[in-house]
Amino acid sequence: MEKTKENVRHAFSRIARRYDLMNSLTSFGVDKAWRQTAVTALELKKNHRILDLCAGTLTLSADILRAAENVRVAALDFCPDMLQVGMERLSPDLLTRIDLICADGEKIPICDAVFDGAILAYGIRNLCQPGAGLAEVHRVLKPGGRLVILEFTRPENRLFGSLYNFYKSTLMPAAGSLITGSKQAYHYLSRSIEEFMEPEDLLRLMEETGFRSAAVSRLTMGIVGVYSAVKPG
Repeated sequence: MEKTKENVRHAFSRIARRYDLMNSLTSFGVDKAWRQTAVTALELKKNHRILDLCAGTLTLSADILRAAENVRVAALDFCPDMLQVGMERLSPDLLTRIDLICADGEKIPICDAVFDGAILAYGIRNLCQPGAGLAEVHRVLKPGGRLVILEFTRPENRLFGSLYNFYKSTLMPAAGSLITGSKQAYHYLSRSIEEFMEPEDLLRLMEETGFRSAAVSRLTMGIVGVYSAVKPG
């Protein structure tokens, strides 16, 4: 599948209903701990306004809303089916503290310097122009605002990396076909992990788009990375 915005949107539309279930099963439940690490890295405070970019089914948005008092989240995703699934599952008390935005993450329809923090979970590698997305996040953050990215990486250990690659490229698409009915979508997701930039390249891109103090912590033998950076000011 060619990586175009329309193809990526269609792939996520097909798997929206079972997306969270697949994440939990294919990560053996560790995805919850990864999300909590990313939310902690946001350094949330009372009354913060947070942008959840590529928010998908709002699982991470819900984690953020539960993490601090009176936090408000703008959840942006370009796939309406993913947002719809998330909205149906969110409790009424959380729904009152979330603003849903169906839009392109590379052209965020929000004024400058609005948010205290921003987070992207498994979304930056799906942007056709990651640099444009980062530049937009930088624009909408307040000076001193914090950016956190949760994204898959490639393990550094060669043996474990070989096992992980087999799992990711063979077993995960098969499971995706069985559970969601879309083997093609999970072939794309597997390939997108393999083809995405190295952690040091993403850190460099964050710095090039104006962020400072960019750093990454790799979790679970390097399967995922939690990146953080700050908008100066």
